[in-house]
Amino acid sequence: GINAEYGQKQKRVIFITARVHPGESPASYVCEGLMEYLLEDTPEAKALRDHIVFKFIPMLNPDGVALGNYRCSLMGFDLNRHWTDPSRWAHPTLEATKALLLPHQLSSI
Repeated sequence: GINAEYGQKQKRVIFITARVHPGESPASYVCEGLMEYLLEDTPEAKALRDHIVFKFIPMLNPDGVALGNYRCSLMGFDLNRHWTDPSRWAHPTLEATKALLLPHQLSSI
């Protein structure tokens, strides 16, 4: 789409998420490595930043991670099973993430 205010083409948005299951600790290293790569002063990283907006959510289940759980949240939910209709009370990180994602879904078609 075109940004009417500036007459510029809008950048595509890519969301990167990790740690919906606390036991997926390698995902934290992958996110960190990808962020470091994208922030490097290289022509490739600059080209990516010039054309794409990257949004990172490096830990979707911080409570589960802090508790040392393997798959579930603080309240015992497997968050991957609640993307369709997350509850603000029981799955706040999913609800917030979904609120961030949905406006971009329609604008990128």
